[in-house]
Amino acid sequence: MPSSLALINSVHHGEARARAMGWWSMVAAGAPVAGLTVGAPVIDAVGWPSLFLMQAALMVVPVTASWWVLRETPRREAGFDAAGAALLAVGLGPLLLTIDQVRDWGVVAAPTVACLAVSAVGLAAFAKVERRAAQPLVPPDFFRSPGTRASLAGSFLTGASYMGAFFLASLLLVQQFDYSLTGAVPILSIRPLLFAATSPLGGWATGRFGSRVAALGGCVALAGGLVGLALGSGLSSLLVVVVAGFLLQGIGYGLLRPAISTALADAVDDGDLGMAGAAERLAGQLGVTFGITVMASVYAGDVDRFAAAFAVGAVLAVVAAVVALGLRRPPVRTGDAAGADAARDVPTPDVAASAGAPRARAGNARIC
Repeated sequence: MPSSLALINSVHHGEARARAMGWWSMVAAGAPVAGLTVGAPVIDAVGWPSLFLMQAALMVVPVTASWWVLRETPRREAGFDAAGAALLAVGLGPLLLTIDQVRDWGVVAAPTVACLAVSAVGLAAFAKVERRAAQPLVPPDFFRSPGTRASLAGSFLTGASYMGAFFLASLLLVQQFDYSLTGAVPILSIRPLLFAATSPLGGWATGRFGSRVAALGGCVALAGGLVGLALGSGLSSLLVVVVAGFLLQGIGYGLLRPAISTALADAVDDGDLGMAGAAERLAGQLGVTFGITVMASVYAGDVDRFAAAFAVGAVLAVVAAVVALGLRRPPVRTGDAAGADAARDVPTPDVAASAGAPRARAGNARIC
């Protein structure tokens, strides 16, 4: 996924980039829903081994299309920072393990303290090594931009709020409203479907009004959705859960995702788009793990504590709204966007020189 983000951002700029991020978010949100909808009856009909064979056959289409459609990206000399990669794994591995297991271990238990200590040492060593490395895995200057920091923090917080609530919502429908898991799927699908449907609108809003306005509006809607879930649980009202909870969450996430991705791409150099995409995915996944762990810990298996757990998610979304104020990309006017697209289509000397050469495979490109 980081490579797909980098490829899209490398050929789109300005308002066109924001719109492209909207469509990308739509596909990313809608594909899992389509997979679940189609996959369940296929498994019932032919069994799960055949499903994997069908997926492999379907991959022929995008692989073939990428050969003819994707543009080659500029190459640059790059080495692999083995020491940085190893230290990053040492720093993040124990941290992720702690986030996942702290409910069972306890906050002050020996395994928790030990993992956090190892993580702190690993991350500190990683930062020191990266400052001295000739070709660092993550350049120290990468995080100095306020826009970069705000984008990554926004990905972390919104991922925590959205997915933490998504995890608890399935338990809410089963335990409080007596749905079976199968019966709950159509209701749970409302949120990702709205996320997918409103993502192009989020891309348009980002291009028209700027990343900060679009992300702020999305975070406010996301927070409202969490409040709706808390109220719906407290009132035992499925109508409130769906209308005030799921609808606002889906719409809010669809608005904010393109805004955050666009702001991050605009905050880095073109040569760092691949790194930016990978960093955004990492921040989002860390947020997902954090949000599920924290909100599930507040819930603690007690139906009466659903409201409190969703309230925690609302607080995370509100903090994300405050962070969104750091996204300072101004709205791009139509003339500016057209100029950016025109500039993008002007061949560079390297491209012009190789115009008569056969198209290189996009798979050979390295997005750094």
